[in-house]
Amino acid sequence: MGFAHPIKIEDLKIKMRKQLFNNRVAVLATMHQKEKVIAPLLQKELGIQLIVPQNLNTDVFGTFTKEIKRPDTQIATAKLKAQKAIEISGETIAIASEGSFLPHPQFPYIYANREIIVFLDQEHELEIIGEVFSTETNFKHQIIQNYHEAQEFALTVGFPEHGLVIWLEKFANEPDEIIKGITSSEKLQASIN
Repeated sequence: MGFAHPIKIEDLKIKMRKQLFNNRVAVLATMHQKEKVIAPLLQKELGIQLIVPQNLNTDVFGTFTKEIKRPDTQIATAKLKAQKAIEISGETIAIASEGSFLPHPQFPYIYANREIIVFLDQEHELEIIGEVFSTETNFKHQIIQNYHEAQEFALTVGFPEHGLVIWLEKFANEPDEIIKGITSSEKLQASIN
């Protein structure tokens, strides 16, 4: 006797995942439009609807430009963000990420990107942590003297799809000024001026 309809292991895994998550809502701890990438994947693969809380300031957990230091490791900080998103939204699934540009551990003259993503499901007491480590990054910096130099630099990092940060170093006792979120030529010009 054989089975009339043999079940593939991969199909069974997909069915089980969808049973766990289908038609549930997850909250994404972000202020930087990561939902544009994550939401379609979660919907397609797991049947999860994604929301982004409007009243969650993830910068309190540290900023890319380091004006606010990260409170703990990348993983611990991503968990803190996810837990705060659950607290604010009342949902039982939360997703958060935490990224870093850092020197490669084996080749310190090469910069790498380490991105951590945390998936918490309180209903099923599930915690999943993912990591991507890559040397394919547009992380660069350059000292510029004028708008023309800024434009040339911007093109090398994929501007305006990738935003820019300008760090204005001040004199001894004055704090540096940081201008973030530069995603248009007009804002770049105004920031340089």
